[in-house]
Amino acid sequence: MLLKIMFLAISVAPIARAADLVVKLPDNLAAREAIVAIDNQPTQIARGQCAGQSVLFSNLISGKAYDASITLRDGVILRGVNMGWYTREPARPDAGPLDEDDRKQVTSQVGAVKSFYDTSRVLLIAGDHDRATTLVEEIRSSKFHSDAGDEVIWRVELWYWVNEFGGWSQPPQTSKVLERQRFTSEAEFKATTQPLRWTAELGGITLKDQELRRELDLPKGVEKLPMTRPAN
Repeated sequence: MLLKIMFLAISVAPIARAADLVVKLPDNLAAREAIVAIDNQPTQIARGQCAGQSVLFSNLISGKAYDASITLRDGVILRGVNMGWYTREPARPDAGPLDEDDRKQVTSQVGAVKSFYDTSRVLLIAGDHDRATTLVEEIRSSKFHSDAGDEVIWRVELWYWVNEFGGWSQPPQTSKVLERQRFTSEAEFKATTQPLRWTAELGGITLKDQELRRELDLPKGVEKLPMTRPAN
């Protein structure tokens, strides 16, 4: 009887299917290496197969959100970032688009934040008139306590915003750290950050249960997307 119950439980459990993701680069680009991670977790990484303008990621699990990173032959890194909302709550269908005034209000608040960092700026923004997600970069290159000389501290985070009562604000305790590094010199900082191109198209990729293969065409000029600027 126990075996029968166990068999029934297994037979009705949802099965996560394996699927393939093919990323196609524009004509002028070629991939050197590529990785994909579940929700940007470094412990759950798989490597892709690069063949010129095409990258194949095999046996991805349906229902999981993947962030891909592709290093081009010239050293530029297309790094995927999930610009979706931080919960599964769907957006209101009648919310309306994120307009220029919304963008200005959010970006101005990021730049006005008083903090330890010399620079706080928005690299990417996505959303609608009700809620928005920003990719924010923070840099400290001026002298600070315990600075050994010429050090740079660099953070990249996702900040989430809601438009309520006529203004934009951040829900408490929702920001997500993607990068947090302390460099011994500005040269080391530049070597690590200047090749990066944060790419929303490569972030939060979720394959559906019945989807066995997806092809993703990256737009022309993707290698010129927002980059991390030098400390000075």
